[in-house]
Amino acid sequence: MGMSTDVSPTRRDASSEHVSFAGLAAVLLRYLPTAVWVGAGCALLLLVVAILGGKTYVARSTLKPAAGSQANSSMMAMASQLGLPFGMSADVGSLALYEEVLRSRRVLIEALQTEYTFKDGDRTIQRTLAEVYAGRPVTADNANDLIKRLRDEVRIHLNDAAGTITIETVAELPLLAEVVNVRLLELLNEFNLNYRQSRARAEREFLETRTRAQAERLAAAEEALQRFLTSNRNFGESSELGFEYQRLQRAVAFHQQIYLSLSQSLEQARLDEVRNTDVIVVVDNPEGSAMESGGGVLRAVIAGFAGTIVVLLAGLLVENFRRERVYAPSEYRTMVEMRKTLGMRMLPAAFRAGTKKHSS
Repeated sequence: MGMSTDVSPTRRDASSEHVSFAGLAAVLLRYLPTAVWVGAGCALLLLVVAILGGKTYVARSTLKPAAGSQANSSMMAMASQLGLPFGMSADVGSLALYEEVLRSRRVLIEALQTEYTFKDGDRTIQRTLAEVYAGRPVTADNANDLIKRLRDEVRIHLNDAAGTITIETVAELPLLAEVVNVRLLELLNEFNLNYRQSRARAEREFLETRTRAQAERLAAAEEALQRFLTSNRNFGESSELGFEYQRLQRAVAFHQQIYLSLSQSLEQARLDEVRNTDVIVVVDNPEGSAMESGGGVLRAVIAGFAGTIVVLLAGLLVENFRRERVYAPSEYRTMVEMRKTLGMRMLPAAFRAGTKKHSS
């Protein structure tokens, strides 16, 4: 019997499986000029867009939440012991909360509606931020667009390790960026102050109710003790009467301790309710901090680099297809057919039918 030889037409040469470093370098060098020109074109395009869009300036401020008023720990512990609802323990100093406040609709609307005074060269301008953006005040029609733009032009960076927040505001004029930053600091402080005062008001109302109720319990305990003493002047001669006297005395002392603690907490809550001191500490003021933004140049460089890489990768892909056509023609034809089939499936039905009719 003769030995049959079955040579597959798709079998690759062993040497075709190996791509040398020199070959890879040759492919990259072949496409490098094109890649460089494409990258330069992308960078130039973005740079032109940035120049035509005008300069932008960034103003920065850094703040740190001030140590808030000391919560009355005895009152909180007592409420816990007595099983009373006490839901005013939210941490107003949370950095994440500050960020949410700065990005909230209410704060941004206030910032848009505030009238700012700033200079553009020798001109002194007085406009709201909404008028700067859209040429007219905030309305129901343009409110969402204005808020979106202001959100894009306010950058917030949290430093959990240092416990600080950095606010950056972007504007086409340096003084405008600074005054908007100052206004955001004011709005943040107002919110924090109002939050603290409203919480103190809720605590005061809660404590007033508990103090009145505790005063009634203390008065009832004192009356019970007074009645006992009036009816039992010689209670020391009886062990049972002596035990009853000690029990009533402990009840008075217990209710008296709770009443005194509640009274102290009530006075503290009244002070917190009317306190209007700042609750944030500005570490770096925004005045004089405005600097020209270099984001356009950086984006242009990144775009140029990305364009160069994309062209080089495309070149490697093209060269790989060429190798497949030479060393694996059957697999290459299968790939081409699959690409055509996939392309036809992605075309609209009417166009696909017209293509088939034309080909026939």
